[in-house]
Amino acid sequence: MKRKNLIILIGIIMILAACSEEKDINDKGNQSKMNNIDSFYKDGDISISISVSQERYDQGETPVVIMRNEGEAPVDYTGLGTSLEYLQDNVWVAADDAVTEDKLNVLEPGKKIDQKFPQSYIQQKGVYRIVFKFHANRNKESKKIAVSFYVD
Repeated sequence: MKRKNLIILIGIIMILAACSEEKDINDKGNQSKMNNIDSFYKDGDISISISVSQERYDQGETPVVIMRNEGEAPVDYTGLGTSLEYLQDNVWVAADDAVTEDKLNVLEPGKKIDQKFPQSYIQQKGVYRIVFKFHANRNKESKKIAVSFYVD
């Protein structure tokens, strides 16, 4: 009798584990469909990209965002142009007050910036993205790039 209960328990655990894996795969699919902002922008002498130091973070870890200017022209941005968003019901929602300092910054050609977002902005498990808005110095039209990551 104990052996039969053990087999049933193992079966239930395996079914729950399979369902959990399926949800994770569906989240990845939703993320790629919903992330309609590229992580790389290139136009003439402007070439800028954004990435994270890892694709998954544990809850409480500090995400590290890496911005690279691989072009020949400097780009400028302000902290208010950088935002943290999370995916809720297939809609990106801005995290409250998740911005950096409101000052003008310039990312020179060939340079990179590592920026940390305090873990206090990441309140729950799920899919997040960092949206970075910048301006090319030759024109003032703003462009956006974004990168997404998971919090377990």
